[in-house]
Amino acid sequence: MKRLRDQPLGTKLALSILAVSGTALAVASTAFIAYDRVSSDEALVRRLTGEAEIVGFNAATALLFHDPRSAATTLGALRGDLPVTAAAIYTPGGEPFATYQRTASAPLPPPPQVLGAGHEIRDGELWVRQPIVFEGATLGTLAIRCELSERERRLHRYLGIAAAVFLVALCVALVVGLTMQRRITRPLLELADVARAVEERGDFSQRPPPLERGDELGLLVTAFSRMLERLQQRDEQLRQAQAELESRLLERTELHRRAAEANRLKDEFLATLSHELRTPLNAIVGWTALLLQGQLEPDVQARAIATIDRNARAQVKLVEDVLDVSRIVSGKLSLKVQSVDLRALAAAAIDSMSHAAAARQIALDLAAPAGLPPVLGDPDRLQQVLWNLLSNAIKFTPAGGHVTVTLRTARRQVEIEVRDDGAGIDPAFLPHVFERFRQADASTTRTHGGLGLGLAIVRHVVEMHGGSVRAESAGPGQGAAFVVALPMAAPGTVPA
Repeated sequence: MKRLRDQPLGTKLALSILAVSGTALAVASTAFIAYDRVSSDEALVRRLTGEAEIVGFNAATALLFHDPRSAATTLGALRGDLPVTAAAIYTPGGEPFATYQRTASAPLPPPPQVLGAGHEIRDGELWVRQPIVFEGATLGTLAIRCELSERERRLHRYLGIAAAVFLVALCVALVVGLTMQRRITRPLLELADVARAVEERGDFSQRPPPLERGDELGLLVTAFSRMLERLQQRDEQLRQAQAELESRLLERTELHRRAAEANRLKDEFLATLSHELRTPLNAIVGWTALLLQGQLEPDVQARAIATIDRNARAQVKLVEDVLDVSRIVSGKLSLKVQSVDLRALAAAAIDSMSHAAAARQIALDLAAPAGLPPVLGDPDRLQQVLWNLLSNAIKFTPAGGHVTVTLRTARRQVEIEVRDDGAGIDPAFLPHVFERFRQADASTTRTHGGLGLGLAIVRHVVEMHGGSVRAESAGPGQGAAFVVALPMAAPGTVPA
């Protein structure tokens, strides 16, 4: 069973009302019964004292003439007073002069030890003593014995009435208390429910029902609602601050990741650049030293010169790519825009790359419809785009493979598609294929050379022309396609 302090507030309030009401009723009933008992005793004493004075006055003559019979007759007048059970007139020496007994077994009142008026309640009986005086002389003492059974019965009746009133009053107090405690505790219980919901769910939008009252409960509900409103505002501010901190943390994390990735790519690029520059330099230096010795046969000399030329051109291409990237980063790459015939430009690019393709036994095809509309652009930069795409396709296509360049129109654009049936691209690498310094294989021991700048230059140049470029591949070993889309020139523009 719960202790009182752990009981609900309504139960405590109802018990408090019952306790106060019961205590008040008990005190009032006790006071009333005690007052009634004292007042009834005083009334009985006054009445018996009055009767004793009358009987004593009438018995004085019998004492003067020593007439016990007449005195007994006078005492018989007390028969009409039912509480009186016995009476006696004692001589000054304490001897009984005349007696009265309602019943033969009724004991006489004890003789007075000290003359004088008075009364005494003892063992449920009232004793009254009244001196009998005549002309200043005390002739004797009248003693009356009175039972107090009626007094006890009266007390029992009052106790029964008080108990009944007590029970009825407690029931009424309980009903009134329950009604009052509902009105008083309902706002407090609602406050407790809201506080519990806030504590359990952390939802500061909860509000107790408004209480349009000017007492302490009304002030408490209003203050609690305002407190929740301020807490809700602070909670929202904290949430916003936390979201901002998390967003900044994510941004810093992303920036840190990008910086780390850039550093890694930079290191890889520097390693690749040094390797790509050193490889042709080694060939150039080696063959140059042999030529300087003058001991090579004519056919070997021709092969040495061709090797030196090829490696020098490769170095020039590497340097040009690095310079182009530097111009792109610094924003100094410019275009000389004019009307361009892409069909002629593609044919020229294929013609310039045919020797490299033939050396690897790769077939180059051009599919371009007649009457292809021109585009506006820099023919040298667009030629660079085609060279980079064709060079990339040839490099990753095995001997006996096929590279096709297709031109077509689509939605006010001219598309250039360079498709090969070579190594293909891993789908995970497709989103990064146009990023600077990114290569699927960035190690210095990779099969295919290059700095990983060609496709990045392609994307930037194409975007400078207002176009777009995308890469497509079904996966490794299934070839790849690069599609460049350029806006058409305005009608009536003549190709340069």
